Amino acid sequence: ASSKALQDEQLHSKDEQISSLEDKVGRMSFELASSTALQGEELNSKDEQIASLEEKLVRMSFELASSKALQDEQLHSKDEQISSLEDKVGRMSFELASSTALQGEELNSKDEQIASLEEKLVRMSFELASSKALQ
Repeated sequence: ASSKALQDEQLHSKDEQISSLEDKVGRMSFELASSTALQGEELNSKDEQIASLEEKLVRMSFELASSKALQDEQLHSKDEQISSLEDKVGRMSFELASSTALQGEELNSKDEQIASLEEKLVRMSFELASSKALQ
């Protein structure tokens, strides 16, 4: 009978150990599930941050490309304006040189006319003086 009581006591002790271990396993399973859920939330949060940063990076890359394209377009436009103005300056320089040459030719022609008229005037003055002297 005492052997049976001893066995019952040992069985009861083993049942308490099993119950205690099952409680520990249950708590640890809950902690593991909570920890896993928390890690999952943290991972989701990190994924969202990564997605947000990638989206910002794409937007900024697009803005940078757009800005560079606009600057390239503005530079090209300025180059075209410079080229056009240089062409105008070249044409105006040619026109000025042509006009100056023409005016120079006209001045030479006028000088020749003046010289010719002065020569005629001298001859006519001489003829007039000669005619008066003969009278």
